[in-house]
Amino acid sequence: MSWFSIAVAFVAVPSALAQDAEQPISRPQQTESTAKRKIPVRAKPIPPVDWVTPRDFPNEAAGTNLEVGVRIDVDTTGKVVGCTVIKSSGSSFHDRKTCDLVSARGRYEIARSADGRAIPSASFLRFRITG
Repeated sequence: MSWFSIAVAFVAVPSALAQDAEQPISRPQQTESTAKRKIPVRAKPIPPVDWVTPRDFPNEAAGTNLEVGVRIDVDTTGKVVGCTVIKSSGSSFHDRKTCDLVSARGRYEIARSADGRAIPSASFLRFRITG
């Protein structure tokens, strides 16, 4: 009997920050003066564990231990508008299929600027496929 699982990890950042990866991203400390100030809200995936499932790789994953890292671009409505493999699993089939599934199934809570406007964003997810 073969076990199969998908593990997901994510980091979401506004797309302007994602374009300049050399700049460190820091979270502001919450103080009395900043508690009243509005801060941007990151896009959050709605639940990414359902985007790529064991049913999507019934035969291909037997005996595998693959990890695919992707960058996901999200529009102002929370829709996935782009997927780029940033860490290949070593299998172009698994890489391509993971991005296809994320593009078809992925949805996000909308990212918002400090003034409350919906903004495009990007997130980085890692899917681990083991069988």
